[in-house]
Amino acid sequence: AFDSGEHGAYEEGDTKGGSMTTLRDVYTANVLIDSDVQRIYNIITNRVIHSVVDGIKSHDDLLSDLYSHIYFTGSRWDGLQVGTDRQECDVNICFQVQDEIKLKFQEDIASPSRPNFAYICLQDEPDNDLEVICDDDHELGWILSPVLLFQKMWVAGETYLEEIDHIMQIEVDNQVHRFKVSTKIGAPWTLTLENKNFSKIDIDMVPAIVLQPDMMQRNLKQKISRIKKKIDAQTNKCCLDNDGILAIALQKTDSYRFEIDCHEIERRLLFQKGQAKMMVRMMKYLRNVRKGPLEKLSSHMIKTVVMHKILAVRDDDYWNNFEKAFEECTELLIRSVKRRNISDAIFPSFNILINKIKDKNYLENMDRAMKNIQLLIHDDHHIDTLFAVGACSFCYQIFTKSDGTSDEKLLKKHLA
Repeated sequence: AFDSGEHGAYEEGDTKGGSMTTLRDVYTANVLIDSDVQRIYNIITNRVIHSVVDGIKSHDDLLSDLYSHIYFTGSRWDGLQVGTDRQECDVNICFQVQDEIKLKFQEDIASPSRPNFAYICLQDEPDNDLEVICDDDHELGWILSPVLLFQKMWVAGETYLEEIDHIMQIEVDNQVHRFKVSTKIGAPWTLTLENKNFSKIDIDMVPAIVLQPDMMQRNLKQKISRIKKKIDAQTNKCCLDNDGILAIALQKTDSYRFEIDCHEIERRLLFQKGQAKMMVRMMKYLRNVRKGPLEKLSSHMIKTVVMHKILAVRDDDYWNNFEKAFEECTELLIRSVKRRNISDAIFPSFNILINKIKDKNYLENMDRAMKNIQLLIHDDHHIDTLFAVGACSFCYQIFTKSDGTSDEKLLKKHLA
């Protein structure tokens, strides 16, 4: 998941004006992954995930029969993680329904507009086993239920964890570590692993249905084909599960429809332009240090802005100019916030920004914070201020403690 070559992208002495801090200095010092540390966390999370999935299958015969594979998603597995202080990852537990099913994109009048969500409709009445995760809709007929599918996964998982007393023994480098596992339910089912010798580890799990081409409507297949052609001819190579297109069960987001996720295509789009991933990480780090109204800028929003830049720029050499690419990607993010629109790369009518942030005052404050970044970003002498820990989002004041960490109490008082 990580670029083996990115460490060589920065050469000794590559600065502007002697000892002045550069963007690459900031990236090297704060954004790069400590590969030795991360290797251990990857081993732990992988072993926990596989153990829990095996536990789910052993406690639910239907899920065991339908099980297809584990799909590792999110920043950790996409190589977009910033540093190693926060350890969190996302996992889709994928199931394959053999019955003939079709996607139906139709808005639910009781829900906000979500053009990237669809019903999964069965052509025939389900058998007795499958019926337990289906609803009989008066208009659509039999549909798979994201709520019922999620509940079965959750119940089986909780049963397994109770069986092992919420304790997992994980061996790493011939040493066994004991982790206490706690859980909570939101849109995902979240497992939190705790051990005094490690940072807290959060694993978000959701069930998903594997989609085949004959399940999708022609216009969706055409959209996907157009994106693949824009990436380049190599994207037509055979890929796992029809480019990894999944229907995700986000039971707290939508009770009847699944989110259609083309994550594998997005992942390959970023992999085609290796240094573009560095832009995503750098912009995420900027968000993390500036805080304030920027905190609700999700990783998905930032990644989507960079993907739009990739699709717009055909010159591969463009991404080798670190400073220019960072400035222009950040400028595109600033303009997108000003227009109140970050459109999904696959479903352009879906506005990720407005779907996530509906408070107009919050968006106005985010716009103000972006204007401050715009003033700083074009001046090399303000790199330290731009990435200063404890910096105010709206002005040049900085609030830090004696140990160099952010003084959150004073900063929040100042922002208020």
